[in-house]
Amino acid sequence: DKEESESHQTYIANDLLYIVVRAGDSWKSISKEFDISQKKLRKYNDLYKGYALQVGDILYLEKKNKKAD
Repeated sequence: DKEESESHQTYIANDLLYIVVRAGDSWKSISKEFDISQKKLRKYNDLYKGYALQVGDILYLEKKNKKAD
């Protein structure tokens, strides 16, 4: 399946790299594509372990900047 093998377009928002979840994506496939553990991906996005990715979800690929006090 050609679509499966195409890598994601990455975007930048607030100096953070992110992708938009597509049909067929899973925590495992995204983790593998970007070489980031599933645990880290969930943490970066403040999502719980059982969260099911939805098409169109924005998924950050790096740690969010801490807000200044």
